[in-house]
Amino acid sequence: MKIKFILLFLCIYTYSFCQNRIKIDFNNTTSGDYDLMINDILTNNGYDSFIDYQPEKSNHYYDLLIKYNTTSHDNYDELKSFSLALYDSTGNRLNEITKNISFFNVKINEYKKISEGLNSLLEKRLKYKKNDSYKKVKYFNITFNIHKLDSATYSIVAKGAGSESLADVEDAFLTKATEYLSDFDYYFKNNKYKYHAPGPYSFVPHTGYIVIGIIKGNSTNNNHIMKLKEKPIEFIKEFEEEDI
Repeated sequence: MKIKFILLFLCIYTYSFCQNRIKIDFNNTTSGDYDLMINDILTNNGYDSFIDYQPEKSNHYYDLLIKYNTTSHDNYDELKSFSLALYDSTGNRLNEITKNISFFNVKINEYKKISEGLNSLLEKRLKYKKNDSYKKVKYFNITFNIHKLDSATYSIVAKGAGSESLADVEDAFLTKATEYLSDFDYYFKNNKYKYHAPGPYSFVPHTGYIVIGIIKGNSTNNNHIMKLKEKPIEFIKEFEEEDI
């Protein structure tokens, strides 16, 4: 009888915790779709959660608040570390965790790593939905940096080695973009950049192509991709002072 009572108490406690409305503050200094991953994991575990894309302006009701931050490996669209913090509605911090991920984690499942972080943050064993969310678009001689600006706008920087043509790097840019959006408008520009690579006796200077640009989701829902004729304001804000 005592065991049944304990199990009933745990079920009621878990259910009541899940009834808390959780707000996720969008962080526009991060790289990938980690806001979507956090929300997906919470909703799949019965939580009433939502993403606030303008946290400094909104007045949405919530019981708990999650803030997150991520860093990616330089020139690689791969998660390097992340932190999660939990607050109550009055701003008191309830818990905070930080996770570091080895560079040698090949084909890391970022969804799983974020799920493990939420386990520690909420001190709950969340159900894990298998998700092959590791980045599939990879090139041996082209690297990427991704910056998520809002719910459906991203900046992408693609750098190609000297062996890659401009067409190759531009094509890689657009292929990488489809990993984040299926329907989008885009604007990019290109230039050359200098870098050094190991040679027979020392580091040898090389020149490669770099493509920088913005992709913005559209609502056509038919895998429509269109190049913008005019430079969007997001491009100006993100790159106008960037020396490429």
